[in-house]
Order: sequence, then structure tokens, then C-alpha cells
Amino acid sequence: MKARNENLVVYFRFYGAPSTAYQVKMEFVKDGKVVNASQPTALPQTDATGVTAFAPTIPVAGLEPGAYVVRVVVIDPAAGKPVADGSANFRVERERE
Repeated sequence: MKARNENLVVYFRFYGAPSTAYQVKMEFVKDGKVVNASQPTALPQTDATGVTAFAPTIPVAGLEPGAYVVRVVVIDPAAGKPVADGSANFRVERERE
């Protein structure tokens, strides 16, 4: 759970082609609707074995209290198409006074 004045860290590891720079897009879904989404952003290039990790810190101040799903989509920039996705649930709590 996160309070509205906190940040969410979205950590993930991706396994793809060696030495490739993929992109990532994140969507925040509440009640089945996308309420916020990022533009595609470059991931760190995969290593010689095809592995990369990413852990962006996302402020949740703009999100209303409630249950959310963060969906991560990895995009192959050469093809412009998604190659992997994953999701996790989280909750934004009301600020405490």
C-alpha cells in the first residue's frame, strides 16, 4: 500500500536478445480503465546473456485513493511491437493528517 505522498518503485527483470535496447511503457489501471500511461522509454541495454533490470520510481500523488494495477509492456523498438508484459496490484491510501 502507498500513501498519496509516497512513491511506487516498479522493479522488473527482462530476458530478451543479447545486447539489445528495448523500450518500456507503463499503464496504471483502476476499475478496468487506464488512468495514466507513460510514453515508451528506453530500458538499459540487455547484457551479453540478454538480461536487463529496471526500477523506476513513480510518484503516486496524482492518483486517487483505491486499488490499481500497474502494467509493464516491453517493446521491441525495431519492430515497434510488444514482446513481453507483466502486471502487479497496489493500493493508494488516503493521506493521513
